[in-house]
Amino acid sequence: MDLKLLVLGFLIVAAYWSAEGDADPQAKSSRLLRKRDSARRKRKSDNSFDYFLMVQQWPASYCDTKKGCCFPVTGEPGPFFGIHGLWPNRNDGTYPSSCGNEAFDPSELAGVVDHLNTKWGTLACKSRYNEDFWEHEWSKHGTCSGLTQHQYFQASLDLYNNFDITGALRNAGIVPDDRFYSIANITSALTELLGFAPQIECNKDPEGNRQLHQVYICVAKDASTIIECPASIRNPCQGSVQFPVYGSAPSRHAVSTVEVHASSVVMTESIDSEL
Repeated sequence: MDLKLLVLGFLIVAAYWSAEGDADPQAKSSRLLRKRDSARRKRKSDNSFDYFLMVQQWPASYCDTKKGCCFPVTGEPGPFFGIHGLWPNRNDGTYPSSCGNEAFDPSELAGVVDHLNTKWGTLACKSRYNEDFWEHEWSKHGTCSGLTQHQYFQASLDLYNNFDITGALRNAGIVPDDRFYSIANITSALTELLGFAPQIECNKDPEGNRQLHQVYICVAKDASTIIECPASIRNPCQGSVQFPVYGSAPSRHAVSTVEVHASSVVMTESIDSEL
């Protein structure tokens, strides 16, 4: 009997101190922070992913912002969507990042450099060299892809070449003419091309108009098969958006290769801010 009373007393005291701890906001907050930090460390060390996001962006929309852009040393890109990146992603919306220490090696891109300069260029003013953009994409995303450097960039080019989203929109009468188009019609046109609906992201020009900015295409882990998107991007665009003109108004788009301009053309890192 005495032993039972002793155990009961111990349990009562333990329950009391547990309740006291929960009643202490600072102690509770500290526990939550430790738990969150532990989860963050575990997630950071987890290199697994479920699918890729193939991200392309309309250059004029990136540049028609207050931040502006700069031409790369390779010259002005053409009037078509450009590659932003091929990003490993998870079904819960998280993603692995910087999964290894393998340094970017430009020699691995032999045979595809000209295509990359045309279709995967940067106009970020912090660096006008495309290699800096590719190095960033490889270090942050490519190292998590399970592909070699050549395979990673070649797979991105193959997806780009096999699915011409600029052409699909044009065929549906959706062209960069500064008019507004419904997201439903844009999605419909691209679904016809891809077989599955992509996700659309918009940004805003200096006047506050929403613009067609980026298209997110979900791709299987084989880096070639289009799939239905398992998760939504952070801020999907809805309603209608402007499809800004590319290069027709000198006061908005025409700049030299050394100028910064609020409405020229760029393919650079934006949602590496991120999904």
